[in-house]
Amino acid sequence: MNIMQFTDYIDVCSHLHVNKKQGKLAPHKAIMLLSVIDLVEEKIIQSNVIQIDDRLKEQFRSNWDKFVGDSSIFDCQFSNTFAHLSSDPLWKLNPLDVSCLPKEFSIGKLRECYSSAEIDQALYEFMLDKNHRANLRSVLIGTYICQLFVESR
Repeated sequence: MNIMQFTDYIDVCSHLHVNKKQGKLAPHKAIMLLSVIDLVEEKIIQSNVIQIDDRLKEQFRSNWDKFVGDSSIFDCQFSNTFAHLSSDPLWKLNPLDVSCLPKEFSIGKLRECYSSAEIDQALYEFMLDKNHRANLRSVLIGTYICQLFVESR
């Protein structure tokens, strides 16, 4: 078993597979990961299994409002983000039915097709540590949020 080091997670978090629009990196995956970090810190998420629930959806919306606000470029999209984070190596969807592969995602379709998502156990354990959470937040905000407010040249 190959266990990633914390620096590997920092690298993955700074190179998420995201869309680009008007020269800006989409912040959705960063907002989802920030939301998971927040809920781990609050002890609402108590394992590496991430439930598709209203609390995560509310935290995602709260973080979107806090960090992105009323963007003219990007829309707040919880369901798509939850599903599409699986294109990165730290997030895996747990299907209820392997034949259920929706092309478009709604919260209902997510719950119909997936029981949850999982992050690596090692990443979850790093998120339990205050300093590691701060480092992860810094990378996510610095890479995907701050760039939204810098003029493209």
